[in-house]
Order: sequence, then structure tokens, then C-alpha cells
Amino acid sequence: WTAKQWTEAEEVVANAKAELASYKKESDYHAGVWATIQSIIAQANADIDSAIGNTTAIANIVSAAKAEIDTKKTGEQVEVEEMALIAAKAELEGYKSQSNYNQPQWNEIEAILYNAFLALDNAVGNDEAIANIVANAKAAMDKVMVAEEADEKAFEDSKYAAKEEVQSYANAIDYSLYSDEALEEISGYVAAAMNAIEEATDIRGLERSVSDMKTKIESVKKLENADDKPKDMAGCGSSINGAWSVICLAAMCALIIILKNKKRMDI
Repeated sequence: WTAKQWTEAEEVVANAKAELASYKKESDYHAGVWATIQSIIAQANADIDSAIGNTTAIANIVSAAKAEIDTKKTGEQVEVEEMALIAAKAELEGYKSQSNYNQPQWNEIEAILYNAFLALDNAVGNDEAIANIVANAKAAMDKVMVAEEADEKAFEDSKYAAKEEVQSYANAIDYSLYSDEALEEISGYVAAAMNAIEEATDIRGLERSVSDMKTKIESVKKLENADDKPKDMAGCGSSINGAWSVICLAAMCALIIILKNKKRMDI
């Protein structure tokens, strides 16, 4: 190369390095990010020195270095993203009030929040992702029953259990030990228990309905000789639903009618 060519080549190198050096301001970045930018520039400068005399290559090195530097967030961008994250978490934290929930359901809410916060931490800088995480977490929390709903469900479950207990107790009775009149009395106690359970407004009422039925049935007089009586009430089945008492009582009444007719035929 001529002296002039070397001078021109060195000038291209110097200009490229100066362009990168002035591309960003240190005051716009946090210290750690600025140190990363300086490393990018240092590597680019080394590559530029190696490409001296190749104007096109140097231009490409500068462009590539700028593109990489542009991926680094300024202090302002970081603060904006941090504020967006804080705002999203605050929005979720304030979405539901613990006072409206029983502890088991509030535990569900806290689990939803925990998972949402983890997802938000991984979505910093992605506004669309953050919005979706918040929306999905809210939808999940909306499905958790408030105290009133949870109490109502728990009470309905207790009603179901009480009806099952009545049915099991009735099915376990040895009907061969009772007269047809006694069976009518027992069926009345079972029907009364079912009605009382349906009308009960608290757990104590359910317990009282079942215990009262048991006490009354236990007081019903048994036959001294019951060889001709049927042995069970298999027709009552094991399923509890809204029509259970009607079906079971119908079966019991049918048994009573059969017994009465049998007595008339024997006469």
C-alpha cells in the first residue's frame, strides 16, 4: 500500500471506533449494563483492527455491534418494566380479599398468586405476556368459592351424608321383627327424618334429625314371633337423590299392603 492508502485505511478504522464510542451515553445505563456495552465495543474494535483496509467488513462490524448494543436496556427502560411488574403484582394482590374466603379456599387463592408471580417475573418487558398472566390468574381466582358458597356446598354435602346415614340405618333394619303397623310407624319416622334433613338449616339440625329417627325406631315394639315376615328391604337401593324418600317409602308401603292382604287371605 501507498502511504496515502494506509492513512485512509487508518482513518476508516479510527472513524469506526469513534462511531461506536459515541453511540451510547454511560449516564443512560445501569453500571452492569454499561460494562457489557463496553465489552461489545472492545470486541468490535479488535475486529475492526483485523479488518483494516476492508471498508465493507468494517461497516458490517460496526452495524453488528450497534445492533447488539441496542438489545441492552437503558436505566429508564428497566425502571419502566420494573414498575409494570410491580403494578401487575399489586393488581393481582388486591383482586380478592381474604375476609371473603374460608381458609381452604384462601389457600387456593394464594397458590394461584404464587404461580402468577413466578410467571410475571419471567415475563418482564413483555407487556402482552404480563397482561395474559394477570387475566388468567384473575379468571382462576374467580372460580374459587367465596365463604358463603363454600359453606353452602359443605352443608349440602352434609345433607347428602345425613340422608345416606338414614338410608343405611333403614336398610339395616330386620323388618321380619315388626308387625305391619310397626312398619308403618317406622316408615313415618324415616319420612320425617328425610323431611327434617331437607328443611334443616345447620349441622346441628341434621344431626338431630338422624338421632331422633334412630331413637324413635329403636322404641318401636318388635314381634315375639316373626317367622312369616320378609327379611329385608332390598328395593330401597343405595342411591340418594331428591326422590329417594318417595321411592323407599313406596317400597315400604307396598310391603305393608302385602302383609295386610296375606293376613286377610289367611282368615
